[in-house]
Amino acid sequence: MESDSKFYMAGTDKTGEYVVVAVNSAGKLGYRDLGCDFRTRFEPSEAIRGAVAEVLTKHVGWKQPDDDGELRFSTLAHGDKANLLDALRTCLHLMEQHGDSLDINGEAPDWAQKICGAQSDSRADVVAQVLDDFRQAEEKEDSEETDPPPEETSVLG
Repeated sequence: MESDSKFYMAGTDKTGEYVVVAVNSAGKLGYRDLGCDFRTRFEPSEAIRGAVAEVLTKHVGWKQPDDDGELRFSTLAHGDKANLLDALRTCLHLMEQHGDSLDINGEAPDWAQKICGAQSDSRADVVAQVLDDFRQAEEKEDSEETDPPPEETSVLG
C-alpha cells in the first residue's frame, strides 16, 4: 500500500506491513500478521481518544498512546485468530459509535471485508462464522498433511 493512501499504516518500525481494514472520521483500524501472532492497531482521531481509552485499557491488554508517544492503541493476539477478530470487532464498534460510515478497504482479505461490512448488531455472528471458516480450513490443511500419498499404479501391470 502506498504511504499516501488512506489505507496505509506505517507501524512503529515504518514498514507499512499493517493491513488497514477500515477508516472513518473516528480513526483507522489495521492488523499485522506476525507469523504465529497478530497485532491489532487502532489510530483514533484526537477527538475520540478519551472515549477509546475507556474501552481499550491496559487492563485488557491494549498498549496506550502514552507508552510510545504515538496516538495509537495496539494489542497482541498470541497465535489466536479469535482474539484478533474480537479486537477488530471492538474497534469497529468504537469507529461506528463515534464516526461516520466506514470506508472498507477493498484490498483487505475477504474475511476482513465481511466483518467490516456487517451490521453492528449482527457482527458477532459474522465474526463467529469467519472464525469457524478459519478452523475448518486449518483442519483441512492438517488432514491433507497427514494423509498418505495415493498409491502409484503402473499402466504396465
